[in-house]
Amino acid sequence: MGADCYVGPVPADAVIAPLAAGDVDRLVDVVEAALPSRRSEPPAERRDRIARRLRWALASEPDGAWVARAGDEPSGIAIALRSGGVWVLSLLAVSPRAQSGGLGGALLRQALAYADGCHGGMIAASQDPRALRAYARAGFDLRPSVAASGAVDRSAIPAGLALEPDGPVFTRGALGTLRPFLPTGSFL
Repeated sequence: MGADCYVGPVPADAVIAPLAAGDVDRLVDVVEAALPSRRSEPPAERRDRIARRLRWALASEPDGAWVARAGDEPSGIAIALRSGGVWVLSLLAVSPRAQSGGLGGALLRQALAYADGCHGGMIAASQDPRALRAYARAGFDLRPSVAASGAVDRSAIPAGLALEPDGPVFTRGALGTLRPFLPTGSFL
């Protein structure tokens, strides 16, 4: 696993840069357009949830968050996490007007470089066949998974886990260390 995996051609004018605070508001539009919500929630709440997710990545995993630019406008984002030797692609979104042009592949290549030194990896994928093909080309197998959404019943959380009031839930799961697992509601 790493940046040497084939993920397709990269556009000559693609600029991939670390995520910056000034990118967050414009990237909310990109994520919203690229990944339609599968649940009903007011648009303002969804936008706020996406912005919180991007700000969390910027604060908690800044080396794993990148923006793709076409000209001056952000056109895509990738967020990858590492913990306990496991790499997770948490988010990959490209503006619909820039999809199928190589920006997603460029972001995936950058995210895979962040996996160097890890012994395993997972991807939280949409059902978009183009994304699934890119992940397969990068060497990932498709496996069934479980989706969860809704509010967390905090009374059912085992004692001893680090929790913040109304913040993310933390678990000692496969990643081996405390890592955000499911916020109140889910991110997407």
